[in-house]
Amino acid sequence: VAIIGTGASVKNVRLEKIREEGLKIVCINDAVRLFDDFDLHYAADFEWWINYFSYNAISNLNKRYTCNKVASHVYHLRYVEVVQDDLFSNQPGIVSSGGNSAFQAFNLCLQFGAREFYFFGLDMGGAHFFGERDAKFKSASASDYELIAARFNYAIDNYKEELKIYNCSYASNLRGIPCERFV
Repeated sequence: VAIIGTGASVKNVRLEKIREEGLKIVCINDAVRLFDDFDLHYAADFEWWINYFSYNAISNLNKRYTCNKVASHVYHLRYVEVVQDDLFSNQPGIVSSGGNSAFQAFNLCLQFGAREFYFFGLDMGGAHFFGERDAKFKSASASDYELIAARFNYAIDNYKEELKIYNCSYASNLRGIPCERFV
């Protein structure tokens, strides 16, 4: 499974190679702009759906997930419940927050049985591949990203023996995950 985030490092990836390798594609938030043929799209925040849902909006509704009940109802998305926990949830349909959409989507993929992951654009800090967000959408601060990365690292450390995880973003603040050049 390739989990595609919105970090600036995703601009350096040959995206067509991901599909050529036969990987399932999971797009986080605006990463959906990069793929017309994603396998799963996850965005947690209602504000994201209100402001950015126009990308590929009509198609693939059965592949779009959120933890926001209002967004799931308004946009006919698949709903996933979120609990506040720093480890991944094993309960179907319930994911741990981890503080961001990538953590939640990763947890969802674990529940679907995925055990090998390639992270792209999960920089956990810095710019997005598309530039700055509109002022109406709150971006995470540097300290927010540090906390999110720490939660990710902590949860992954508890599953290292069961999973193969490769961080394909050299600019990432995720540590302890082997970096894999993917070109």
